[in-house]
Amino acid sequence: MTPVFLFILLLVIGGPIAKAVAARIARGQPTLPPDVLQRLRRELEASEQRAQDSEKRVGELEDRVDFLERLLQAPKTPPPLMPPGGPPVSI
Repeated sequence: MTPVFLFILLLVIGGPIAKAVAARIARGQPTLPPDVLQRLRRELEASEQRAQDSEKRVGELEDRVDFLERLLQAPKTPPPLMPPGGPPVSI
């Protein structure tokens, strides 16, 4: 196909399509059936709940990481020293 043919085809077909799209946009948002809106609303609420649960879980994991970091940074206490001469002997 030549570029001229494609341009003419675009004008012939694209013109009415562009007018239809412009008319739909000018009319405003299309309305959806109530059952579809309810389903979308339920899905959105479920997604919001999952996001809140994930945020809570991330917060708990951050707390655990903070605790472990403090634990690793704490000074280590050496084990108790043995008395001279080795361990005590029981008789």
